[in-house]
Amino acid sequence: MPTVLNTLSMVENDIQQTARFTREFVVMSLVPWMEKCVLDWNENVRISVFTSGRLPSNKRLFVNLVLVYS
Repeated sequence: MPTVLNTLSMVENDIQQTARFTREFVVMSLVPWMEKCVLDWNENVRISVFTSGRLPSNKRLFVNLVLVYS
């Protein structure tokens, strides 16, 4: 009895198109969205730090980002 492989295969052209789409998606959509989120988080932390008058200990990472980008 022959063995049955339960795998999917793609032709080379489909692989290249998928790689191109993935690269374009990451560069054109995902990275800009993530950068916007980081800027929003930094702004929220900056507002929180300056309105409270003290540094929140559990947000030390975001505070460091705020200080770097300020």
